[in-house]
Amino acid sequence: MISISGVPCTGKTSLSAELSRRGFTCISLSDYIKDTMKIKDREIEVSVLESIHINVDFVESHMSHLLPDTSGVIILECDEGILRERMKERRYSKAKIEENLEAQRSETIFSESLDKLPRNRILIIDATSRTIDDLAYAAMEFNKGISVVR
Repeated sequence: MISISGVPCTGKTSLSAELSRRGFTCISLSDYIKDTMKIKDREIEVSVLESIHINVDFVESHMSHLLPDTSGVIILECDEGILRERMKERRYSKAKIEENLEAQRSETIFSESLDKLPRNRILIIDATSRTIDDLAYAAMEFNKGISVVR
């Protein structure tokens, strides 16, 4: 399973939808948690994430890189100005916007991913000016390489 991660508003859900359209099994970790565990993903502890086992091609969430069955991680990043505007449109608080921008700046997701996987199983993509086709192609190629390594 490949995790599609990144701070909010980087394009994780759009990429997952495109990969699903192309025949891959993809799920939203947030939806999975709400539907099967009956809790909100904002309330979930890392210890609970470590007990989740999902058999799909791709799972998307800002927390998906923490899942135990992750064999590779795609981290989507985006220009800060664009992220800020997207988060404002979604009515994020100023504090939450800054928290998410700082998480991208400090490479928090990359660091957490390195705790679980070697560097060659982590792909960072700047999604700022890439089309959804470009992102899907990169994800499919990454998945091919990880499938060989498994």
